[in-house]
Amino acid sequence: MKRWIIVLSLSFLLLDGYGLRNWSDFEYQGIEYRYFSREDRTVSVTYVSRDTTSVVLPSHVVCNDTVYTVVEIYPGAFQSCWDLETVELPNTLVTIRRGAFMSCESLKEIIIPSSVRLIEQRAFYGCVNLKKLVHTNTLEIIEPLAFCYSGLDSVFMHKDTNYGSGVFACCDSLKYVEIEDGVTTIASYLFNGYEYRTENLGNQLEEIRLPNTVRHIGEHAFSGTRVTQLNLPSSVTYIGEEAFSYNTVLKEACLPASLDTLGSNVFLQCHSLEKVTFLGGAIDKVLFAGCVKLKTLVFGRQVKYVTSKLFKTYSYDENNPLTDVYCEGTVPPEEGIYIEGATLHVPKGCKEIYATTDNWAKYGENIVDVIELSGIHSLQVISNDSDAPAYDLQGRRVAHPKQGEIYIQNGKKYINK
Repeated sequence: MKRWIIVLSLSFLLLDGYGLRNWSDFEYQGIEYRYFSREDRTVSVTYVSRDTTSVVLPSHVVCNDTVYTVVEIYPGAFQSCWDLETVELPNTLVTIRRGAFMSCESLKEIIIPSSVRLIEQRAFYGCVNLKKLVHTNTLEIIEPLAFCYSGLDSVFMHKDTNYGSGVFACCDSLKYVEIEDGVTTIASYLFNGYEYRTENLGNQLEEIRLPNTVRHIGEHAFSGTRVTQLNLPSSVTYIGEEAFSYNTVLKEACLPASLDTLGSNVFLQCHSLEKVTFLGGAIDKVLFAGCVKLKTLVFGRQVKYVTSKLFKTYSYDENNPLTDVYCEGTVPPEEGIYIEGATLHVPKGCKEIYATTDNWAKYGENIVDVIELSGIHSLQVISNDSDAPAYDLQGRRVAHPKQGEIYIQNGKKYINK
């Protein structure tokens, strides 16, 4: 089996261009090229000497008295140029192919010309001393892992650029990220700092400021960061699996009511997490495995469902430190979660309905109705024999109130018996 793996790997290298010297058509001023299109008179950079320390790529080259435009850097062209410190790219360049600068460990900065439209996967993978990346909004696509394991300490995300999975993953020096207003998606593993093989716990990213245009946060997107407080904008509708996991310093998080989808183990192994607020949505996944300091959960008025398995791990149950659960809704979320020894805080006048509903009832004497809500506070359990009109909690008039539901009548809430 191992022989097959080795053979397949070598075949991949031969086909892909990684790690092997590329075939070239001609050399010009010490740099090798191959024809990209003879008809269009364009070429690709294919190879430079591995002991090169500085390169200025020309925009045009000459072969057999014909001038060609440099439009591409071929896969692996600069790979493992360990002494390369500076490279200047021409403003005719359109594509930087996969692995083009992989493992250029001395490269310190890269300025991408406005002509470049595509940076392929792993183009700058392992450039551990690459501190500065500059590109414009004309760059359309940066493919997965393009700057993974690089030395970048800051990143600016343009709204017009599509950033692939793990583009800035495992950048241990990353401290600052600015995301332009208009960005809608944070791709999976984009800023992931947790490295599974070495269990390296994180980059240096201490603050996440998402514009109110971000809707999608992919799986593991911010895993292993060092953010201490998390407040997501109301535009977010999707959070993927383990999106904020393995953050050892995160203490408090607030998730918006706009959430439609919440992946499992979003806060896996966040050892310092103490309080989480859910403003709405359905909380239907395991979220808090390994959160050994979590003391407070708050479920806002728009939370409709809370799974009883909120704290289940993959294979076992943990001793839970939770002391306080706050439910702000006058109607209990479906199913509910019971934590032995914790206190359930509910809105004034709502103790009875929580005491008779699903898992919330298990709190028994540990249910306290202390939460003040604006507007109408009191809740009566009565039979509706009044001729006064009844309204639901959204203020809509109801002709035929259903048994067991909560309504408003004469300025007071009541449960229709």
